[in-house]
Amino acid sequence: MAWSPLGGGLPVKPDEVQPMLGGARGVVDKNPPMRGCKQFCIGCGGCCCCSLLILIITVAICASKAVPSNITEEFIRQQLGGEEVYGWWSPPALQPPSVLADLRQELDRDTVLDPVGIHENMTFGFGDAAKITRLMYSATKVEGVWEKVPHKLRGVFWMKGNGIAEELTVFQYGSWFQTEQMYLVPMAPFSWAWAGGKPEEAPFGGKMYSFEATMAAAFSILGNGDPATTLSFRWGMCPSGKACETGSTDLTHADLQFHMRDLRDNDVNMKSMLDSPGRSGPAWLAQVTGHYALEEVPHSVQPGSHWRRSINWGIGGCECFAFGDYDLVKIIDADGEPLQPAYDDFIAYMGEVDLFVWSGFKAGTQPPPRTRQPTTPHL
Repeated sequence: MAWSPLGGGLPVKPDEVQPMLGGARGVVDKNPPMRGCKQFCIGCGGCCCCSLLILIITVAICASKAVPSNITEEFIRQQLGGEEVYGWWSPPALQPPSVLADLRQELDRDTVLDPVGIHENMTFGFGDAAKITRLMYSATKVEGVWEKVPHKLRGVFWMKGNGIAEELTVFQYGSWFQTEQMYLVPMAPFSWAWAGGKPEEAPFGGKMYSFEATMAAAFSILGNGDPATTLSFRWGMCPSGKACETGSTDLTHADLQFHMRDLRDNDVNMKSMLDSPGRSGPAWLAQVTGHYALEEVPHSVQPGSHWRRSINWGIGGCECFAFGDYDLVKIIDADGEPLQPAYDDFIAYMGEVDLFVWSGFKAGTQPPPRTRQPTTPHL
């Protein structure tokens, strides 16, 4: 018997040794595929095989740990009267139809944007950055709602650095639940604004600012408006390693989730985001999950004026990597006044590019409000 210089000291017979290229002596392998794989795994100490096995086990464990919804069955029963759907009709008071009608008259253009033929009753309005910002604040400052919203969350916010054409949002039309430290915000008319074109300094060169990509993003959270997406903010202590001050508890950190329809479902996953009417992606995409958070940046112009919107992606309940983070910057304060320097920065950023908002429904097509929530404070 002789010992091969290859293969980790495996014994071979002398007649199996033959000259190799260059005059060296090597081994003739009678079963190359099987022997090669075996030698490779042994040569690397089994690392490749073990790593693959560990990866498969890890993915399986992560996939089995679904990220639970912020909203529990008990919360729905005790605070929402058993209603698992929360829409534009759900806050303590409705946006006054007469106010919405007046604001729509101020839009430069109010029209239907329906590239796929299923949103024909929804209307969208256009205007310059200054006008849309003002209209969004006015439409969502609703008596009986606004004064119950935490002060930090009032006003109009710029989604600065967001890679898609979402530019402005407001949170001041929703329901605050003090005991649970929970805040629900429905997607409602004038609550979200998209770019009607591509600003010169659009993130990532404006690669996601085409009309098709913008409308896909808009309808992914609007649906048909009956209802649109609901946002839930579950507030708690700021963990270490976040933008907010570690250990702070005065509304500095929130776990943020999107609920496409049923509040019991956490829809921050690739399947929910990529599905569209008439087209549904493979079920496994639901395992590619996002973990969103809102983290207040200390020492900003005023409390609640600068937040970090952190976004981590992974499999099931495991967070693997960060991608898509941006800054949420207040440009209109709680009193409806421009907040500097962010306001001027935003106006300059938009330049001549218009914004558009979901302005409501065509005359005579608005769905009737569903079960309304009680108007008494939730303490």
